[in-house]
Amino acid sequence: IRPVESSIQGRVTSAIALFLMTVSIIGLAGWAFDVALLKGLGGAITMKANAAVALFASGVALIFISSTRPTRRTLGRISAGVAALLGFLTLSEHLFGWNLGIDELLVSEAPGAAGTTSPGRMGPNASLSLTLAGAALWSLYRRSARAIARAQVLGACIATLALIPLIGYLYGATQLYAIARYTGIAIHTGIALLMLGIGIMAAYGKTGPVAALMSDAPYGV
Repeated sequence: IRPVESSIQGRVTSAIALFLMTVSIIGLAGWAFDVALLKGLGGAITMKANAAVALFASGVALIFISSTRPTRRTLGRISAGVAALLGFLTLSEHLFGWNLGIDELLVSEAPGAAGTTSPGRMGPNASLSLTLAGAALWSLYRRSARAIARAQVLGACIATLALIPLIGYLYGATQLYAIARYTGIAIHTGIALLMLGIGIMAAYGKTGPVAALMSDAPYGV
């Protein structure tokens, strides 16, 4: 099974991959040059550096999905692994209450930052989503019907998790994007995760559950 590069889904996937890399670079630039607007898009909660790195890696993995070059496919798999590893390790910090020392590897954040109990640490929503994204992207590289279906289900889960904080921002319901005892999620992180979930589902839009949803048949409609 191969993605159809000339299809609408293929173009959407490539555009989303570029969007993810652009947003992550903006977030990292905000930390590098200490520009609050770039770190939080005007909001108090910031995109954490590790989240930006994982989103960039996800974009790289997504853009090489359709490549036939072994080097690019290997780089894509490695990038998917980086996203999954950063997400999983951070999620384990939330679950088990330990500090692995990974949250401030790139930049330091002052204690007491808005929506943040541990400096530099992305929240459980983002860490879980990135863990799922890494697993989904790795599955897409296998190109089997079962792996693609699994990836699309994970992509739908990621998009759903991202919608929760975005709805919170839209309606001003802070409980949905900034829980007091957890790290909150920045608005551009939420948007990027939503787009990542859509990109994963669109990569093989003519296969699996997404193909059924996009069908002109009654069940698709």
